[in-house]
This record gives sequence, C-alpha cells and structure tokens, in this order.
Amino acid sequence: MKRRIAAFLSTLLWALFTYIGYDLVSRVAQRHVPGYPNPAQWRHYVHFPLVMLLVNVGLLVVARKLPVGLFVTLWVLQIVVFIPFFIGYTGGV
Repeated sequence: MKRRIAAFLSTLLWALFTYIGYDLVSRVAQRHVPGYPNPAQWRHYVHFPLVMLLVNVGLLVVARKLPVGLFVTLWVLQIVVFIPFFIGYTGGV
C-alpha cells in the first residue's frame, strides 16, 4: 500500500509538471514569437516530464509485483532526476 502511495505521489508530481510545461510552451507558441518555442524547450518542458510520467504510471501499475528493494531504488532515482530538472525548470539558482 505504501509503495502505491509513493508511486501515485510521484506520478502526480510529474503530471503537474507536464501540464504546466505544455501550458507554458503552448502559450509562447500562440504569440508567434520568432524562434520560440524551440525544440530544446519542448524537450525540457514537455517531452521529458511526459516520459517520466509514463515511467511513473508503469511503476504504479507494477508496484505490488516489484521487490521492495527494486521499487525503492527506482523511486529514489526518480527523486534524484527530479532535483536537477526542477532547478533547470525554474530558471536555475
């Protein structure tokens, strides 16, 4: 039960960042600013969080079937990936 809650919370976090990223990039695209949004912005703000969201959904689906050690390792790796992503997402330090 605790594993599914942890997987759900990280899924919710990545879903939030996917939604925010898509909203930001699409609003810039609607303004027709030359050169924006560029492919790197799409990758950073939309594609990467979407991939992490799909990984988390998969982790949520198989949370009960995975051994505890493997689940904790995968979950901690996602947190480690999230920290630099969040720093870059908010514009750096």
